[in-house]
Amino acid sequence: MTQPENSSAGGKIALAAAVLALAGGGAWFALQPSAPAPQAPTADATGWQQTWKAAGFKGERAVMPGARSAVLDKAAKTLKDAAGLQAQLDSWRTAKQLRAVSLREARSHAVRSAPALYAALSESRAKPAHPLEAAWLARAQCDALGLDCSFVVDGAGVQTPLILSHVRVGVQVAGGPVLRPLGVALTQPKPLSDATAAAWWLVVRAQAERGRSAYKLAHADLALAARLAPASGAPGFARGVVQIDQGLVDRGLDTCNVALAKEVDPFAHLFLADVLAAMGKPFKAYQHVQKVIASQPKLAEGHVSLALLDAGRAQTAPEKSKATLLAKAKAGFEKGLALDPKVSGARAGLAQLALLEGDQAKAETLLKEAVDQHGDTQAALVLAELLGMSQRAAEAVTLLRKLNRSDDERFAQALIKALAVSGEVDAALTEGAAAVKRFPQAAQVALLYADLLRQRGKVDEAIAALEPHTGSAQGEQISGLQIQLLLQSGKHAKALARLEPMLKAKPKSKELSLLGVVAYTIAGEKAKRSALWKSKIAAGTLSWLDTAGVLIEAGDAAGAEEVLHAGVAALGATSEEGQQLTVMLAMVLTASQRKAEAVKLRDAQAAKVADPKARAALVKSVDQAIAGAEAELSKMAAEGGSGDAEGAPGGAGALPAP
Repeated sequence: MTQPENSSAGGKIALAAAVLALAGGGAWFALQPSAPAPQAPTADATGWQQTWKAAGFKGERAVMPGARSAVLDKAAKTLKDAAGLQAQLDSWRTAKQLRAVSLREARSHAVRSAPALYAALSESRAKPAHPLEAAWLARAQCDALGLDCSFVVDGAGVQTPLILSHVRVGVQVAGGPVLRPLGVALTQPKPLSDATAAAWWLVVRAQAERGRSAYKLAHADLALAARLAPASGAPGFARGVVQIDQGLVDRGLDTCNVALAKEVDPFAHLFLADVLAAMGKPFKAYQHVQKVIASQPKLAEGHVSLALLDAGRAQTAPEKSKATLLAKAKAGFEKGLALDPKVSGARAGLAQLALLEGDQAKAETLLKEAVDQHGDTQAALVLAELLGMSQRAAEAVTLLRKLNRSDDERFAQALIKALAVSGEVDAALTEGAAAVKRFPQAAQVALLYADLLRQRGKVDEAIAALEPHTGSAQGEQISGLQIQLLLQSGKHAKALARLEPMLKAKPKSKELSLLGVVAYTIAGEKAKRSALWKSKIAAGTLSWLDTAGVLIEAGDAAGAEEVLHAGVAALGATSEEGQQLTVMLAMVLTASQRKAEAVKLRDAQAAKVADPKARAALVKSVDQAIAGAEAELSKMAAEGGSGDAEGAPGGAGALPAP
């Protein structure tokens, strides 16, 4: 792609729209994983530990967040008192071992119990921790010291009891100080029950499980969280988010709204606004955002969300409304930055507006400022995308490597793409192999890695890289890619052995049906190919044009001609699709050096059209198709090609790259 400043206005808008999608998308991921804020604590259920044990968890999942361990008990002897414990927490934090998960990063690693987090810290291998993980570690250490202590949360600032994105939690020693594992001061400490702290920890664990599509585990955690803290809306809201992720969008929205009726949470409203905007329901999204601005006028994120909605609406608004919406969006982004210079999304939004105006330099300046001054992950991803689309992928590689967000799946994807586009294919393969290990549940990472392997001719390895994801939400697409890879490597029998059960299981799948038509062609099973497309066209799963088109793309001119002849005979010359088939058939005949047959077809079909204007239009379209095919034949002849459609690039049996 040419750089935006040299492109058409349409290209600028397309690029700007891509940046807008990156700037505003994934609000939940941008907010997660962080945690809840103050609420009126509920009394501990009698023996909440027994409730946990009765849940039936196994293995590491059965370990409670504040579990005691021999290692923790032994370590406590060297700490002596609360001051010693705070000093240890501070030393971990100073050494950057105990650090909070950024609000701007998506989490991939597991949520850990106190013993697991302590072990990681002791070995200097701890990944960023959620405030609740750190608090439970401090609590377990207090218990090991024999100190009487309890959880407290900060009652000051914006409260997020549903989305759990801004929690400031500590452990208060009876009659003594508040231990602050992450060094964040609590200005208005309020008590939090052990049962609710455990429930919130489970909600955080469910968020991480949802991030890797482990929905069954997430639902199990949320069911227990709801039993431990029935007054809290966090488990219910998280369940709604999981349902949305599973594709049960309407049910998920209802579940989230029920939780919102329990507790006030501005970031929960902003999340729902993001979902509704993605569903094409901007006015409902506006209602949620306006509630936030009315109740929290100084919350920067509310103004940024409103600006993103205005910018999004401007993409499809009439010209007379577009300028007004874009001006409102700009004012909203600027107000968000005035309230909080670090607010995520504002500079990316302003960069998108700059791109709409054709000012790429300004867009890059805004994004670099967000990255350099605030380490804004979202802005970095937008900037990397912009650099890649501007044919400056090497700069994107430098940017992404400098930030080194190795725990963020989105960064891994962006780095793999940038390396590949910049020509560093070996480095892209190395990064892909490492990313597959770091993110074993990430289908998109596996797809990128598999495509790199395919390009290097390592088809078997590419198929193996995709295998863990055949049961995921993208399972059909991934299985289809594996089948294509098998066909490309000549393993026709294996490809059909995978494909045929899928065709039976999903007979109405257009994608699988088209793949089946091509697969039978490549495997030489022409009778099965014909039987398949005839049955699928009769059932309405495939159209004549789709079927002929995919066969032409696969280099099977004879198979396409068979479909086109049958379609022309079935539909005649008066229907729109019949005329399109006629034009396509004339092109195929000419491309196979049978122009006389194409002209004969034209005349025969035109004679069937009574209206003179319609007849003339059909003749003109066919003549243009014939001329185009002749021009292509001449070009191929000049370049030394055979001029035979069967020998078109890729040849008979060729398959488009996955």
